[in-house]
Amino acid sequence: MISKTEATRIAAEYLHQISTSCGLDLMLIHDQTLTTEFGWVFVYDSKAFIETSELRHRLAGNAPFIVDMNDGSVHETGTAEPIENYLENYRRSRSRHRT
Repeated sequence: MISKTEATRIAAEYLHQISTSCGLDLMLIHDQTLTTEFGWVFVYDSKAFIETSELRHRLAGNAPFIVDMNDGSVHETGTAEPIENYLENYRRSRSRHRT
């Protein structure tokens, strides 16, 4: 079991990898982090958008991601459906793996 502090560190490292691969400066939006029974859901955007709120800097297709509290694993969600659908799918997937 990991703490929220550890999950946030894992999320920051994961986001750094994405940032490096796409060549953009990205930041977690801490006040939008969701706490669930299985872990935390992290949201991010470009640093420029977070600092200026200028829509031209806003990212498209940046799906929230989950850090599982049991093992610290990272799981991407998606953007085609509401986040609730992805979270429910993750809940079901975890249930099947436990039985």
